[in-house]
Amino acid sequence: MVKVCILGLGAWGTALGVPLTDAGNDVMIWGRREDAVKRFNERHENPEYLPGAILDGAIATTDMREAVSGASAIFMSVPSWAAAGVARALAAAVDADPAWGRGGPRPPLLVSTCKGLEEGTCERITAVARRDLGGRFAAYVALSGPNFAVEVANRLATATVVACEAEWARKAVQDMLMTPDFRVYTNPDVIGVEIAGALKNVTAIAVGMAEGLGLGYNARAALITRGLAEIARVGIAMGADKHTFAGLAGMGDLVLTCTGEYSRNKRAGIALGRGSTMADFISEQKILVEGAWTTSSALSLAASVGVEMPVAQKVYEVLFENRRPADVVSEIMTRGKKDE
Repeated sequence: MVKVCILGLGAWGTALGVPLTDAGNDVMIWGRREDAVKRFNERHENPEYLPGAILDGAIATTDMREAVSGASAIFMSVPSWAAAGVARALAAAVDADPAWGRGGPRPPLLVSTCKGLEEGTCERITAVARRDLGGRFAAYVALSGPNFAVEVANRLATATVVACEAEWARKAVQDMLMTPDFRVYTNPDVIGVEIAGALKNVTAIAVGMAEGLGLGYNARAALITRGLAEIARVGIAMGADKHTFAGLAGMGDLVLTCTGEYSRNKRAGIALGRGSTMADFISEQKILVEGAWTTSSALSLAASVGVEMPVAQKVYEVLFENRRPADVVSEIMTRGKKDE
């Protein structure tokens, strides 16, 4: 048994505790709010974000130093916009801990499960973590794939992918997570895995808009396919392996996010297609929509590597230029003739 820390007591952080405890790890989850931590420790459940999913064997705390001390791996499971702040808090916690790094023969691993880009810099989250945490960790790993938190928490069959340049590190995380219900694949392509996970949320908003407009399955399939093509173009221009985009982090996660009923991004898009605004949707549903945060950064990143993202551009125009979804979908369909 090794100690594993999860930073983030939201839906995904809580859900990750299920395979991690099932695989025999000693799990401690850090959360910001004392009331949420107290409730989790009393009920072994996170009723605010993942009601009904019982997680025996894990403990929550608001003390980050306590959470990370002696851990062999730290899973950062917070929204992408919060990643830099959490990384800085993590740096302070480990620097203040004389026992830091005693979780195993090497310094611990940092595993990012965030699906987004840092606003302003457009950096991938493992790059943000590496920038702010430096040599405090043995390796920086990305986890991504078609994984709805509620299904992971309920032990429904799920596959995911962990990516790191270092083979030993990605295999170590694979060993920490693998259970009969949670199958873990490895991939050396960190860039491709993170870019696919971040940009698919933008495409899902577009697919939701088409559904909200009542455009049918043909439009859905077209948007998913063209969305994947532009995501892959960005990733390949950054040095990613084209094969990654046909795998779990690419096509797998995109299809799930564009079709699954739990997808916040798709549901937000449906609301936009039916005449709502993103602000109203977020206020009514009281949820975060990663794609809304990522759209601007996605376009800036694409421009920096000389790639066009027509689908993402139209999502941006709806979100930030008050364009009507019906108008932008029509413009996508009437763009100039192209080879596929």
